This record gives sequence, structure tokens and C-alpha cells, in this order.
Amino acid sequence: MSAFLSPRQQGPYIISGFRNSDAESIVQLFREAYGDNYLKPSIYEPATFTAGNRDQKLISVVARTAGGTVVGHVGLSRCAPSPKVLEIGQAVVSKEHRSGGLLASMMNIAIEHARSSLGCELLFGAAVCNHFYSQKACLSLGLTEIGYEMDYLPERMFLQAHGPIGRVATLNYARSFAQDNDAEVFLPQCYAGTVRDVVAHLGDRRSYIDASVSMVPRGSSELTVTDMPDCDVTAVNLRHAGRDFDASVNSLEEEAEANGRAIMKVAINLGEPEVARVAAALRARGYFCGCVLPRWFDSDALLMIKAFNEPNFAGLKIQSERSHGLRDQVLRDYQSVVAEREAMVAGTETVAA
Repeated sequence: MSAFLSPRQQGPYIISGFRNSDAESIVQLFREAYGDNYLKPSIYEPATFTAGNRDQKLISVVARTAGGTVVGHVGLSRCAPSPKVLEIGQAVVSKEHRSGGLLASMMNIAIEHARSSLGCELLFGAAVCNHFYSQKACLSLGLTEIGYEMDYLPERMFLQAHGPIGRVATLNYARSFAQDNDAEVFLPQCYAGTVRDVVAHLGDRRSYIDASVSMVPRGSSELTVTDMPDCDVTAVNLRHAGRDFDASVNSLEEEAEANGRAIMKVAINLGEPEVARVAAALRARGYFCGCVLPRWFDSDALLMIKAFNEPNFAGLKIQSERSHGLRDQVLRDYQSVVAEREAMVAGTETVAA
């Protein structure tokens, strides 16, 4: 399968894969559309596109006029440990070319390219929760809501355009291209319904096993850590939780707080039998479940989130019935984690007295 998108005519435009000579023009498109205020400053570096496409961490879909001028970009990013998972985003169209449906055409071509040529089995999308536009766009592409990354983006990214609105969440979406997943999915009791709901809404099927909190961790933890200073976030992909798990998480939290991070998020592997114990341990540390991540490790994952300040649920601007239901679900879980921790502290103080 070729990662490069062969040219295709779309009205007056030619939509095709990335050339190194496109990088400067794509940067200018983002600067034209967002000034210097795009959510991730790396978008203004041409190397983001040249190196990303070279290493296949980014697959760019580019629109050009018949004369060769670059007028649009959509990105497919490697966002997960599984190579079968991609995220669609980084979409922009030149101001003079926004009225003819070019963006929708590019997005649909990108999705078909991901499915047919890149081996994509699960496509993610994300919409900011301070307006409805990107939420509507994700739904129009056939993606369904799967959960939230609460407080993922800092207020400073939106301050100039929207004023003081607090940290901003993203509403996550997914679309499945492979309904069966051979990997076993171990379900922690507290999140079994959450996982089943998302899988059902994707039209997928799984082989479920009830996970036990009594499972003893084995060996050493296998995890990767990504520091995201632009967003004030520390992100952890926990493929396997070993005997050193508690010590590892404690050290990472201390480092995150010392570096001024507002959020620590941990993707835990539902393909591991000890996942119920891991979820319980994280809940005891103040983590709540924001999102199910289908096929994240090939097997599914839960995204557990710890906010070092109270999450901005009041700032969510969401529209669909499902997005409201998921918001209520995440809020209930957050509140139950807070209540359990408060009860634990009260019990400890009573014993000490």
C-alpha cells in the first residue's frame, strides 16, 4: 500500500500527496487563517510537514489550483501506538477558495485514502468545545462521539479571540473501518458499560472478559511519556503496568506538577488482564475516565485524566444529544472519584484521631 496520494481532479483543483516544496505554502495557509494563534505553534515550522511526511508520522493531502498554487491542506497523523490508527485534522483552505466545498472534498478523499491505502482501521477526530463548528464537521464525516479530553487546551490559546474562558476541552470522535477486533478486551467493572457503549456506537464487535482487581502486576511497566508544554499536558501510553507502576506514576506526577502541567493523561491498555487494578489505582490517585480509545494499542484503551485543578465542565459548549450524555457520564465519574478520595481522607483522619 502506498502512503502517497496520487493526483485526482476535483472540479478546478488537483488533490494529491505532499511534495517538499509545499511546506512553506502550507505554513502560509495556516498563518493566513489563524495569524500566529494556531493551537500548536509547530504548525508554523515547514519542517513539521517535510519531516512528518518523510517519517510517515504525518500524511498530507494537498489541494492545488491548475497552476500549481497550494490552496488547501488536510493531515492524517499517527496518533496512537497502533499503526492502524490515524487522526484527521490540520485542515485549512485559502480564504479565496472556501466557498466551493473544497474542504469537504479534501476531508472525504483523506478518509478514503486512510481506509484503502494506509491500512487504517480506526480514524480519530477531535473538536474543540468552545464552539460548535468543528463538532458539526466531525459528525458530517461519519465520525461518532466517544468521549472528552477535559481541559486539554490552555486558556491562553483562545484569550485574544474569546477572552477569559478557562481551559478548553476537546470532544473526541472515531470511525471504524474494521468491525471485528481479534484482541481480547478486559473490562474493569466500573467502566464496562462505557466501553460497550462506544464499541456499539462504532458498529464494532469485541470479545469481552471481566477484569479482576485481584490480578497481580507482572514484570516492569512498559510505557511511553510525551511532554506537551504547548498544552500544559503530560501524556502517557501505558501498554503494560508492572510492579513498578505506582512508583512510576508518582514520579511522573511530581515531574508534571513541577513543570507547571495542568493535566496528566494516561491511556491504559484494555488488552491487559491487570487493567482493573490499574484503573482502581489511578482512581485512588484522582484520575477519572474521559474517553474510550478504540484500537489504541491494537486492543482498546481507557483515557484516564488527572486535572491538577478542578476541570472546566461549565465551559463546555456542545450541541448533540450524545455529546451531552457523554459529558454527564464523565462528570459523574469525576464526581465519584472526588467523593471516594474525600471519604478516604476522612477515614484516615478518623483513624489518626
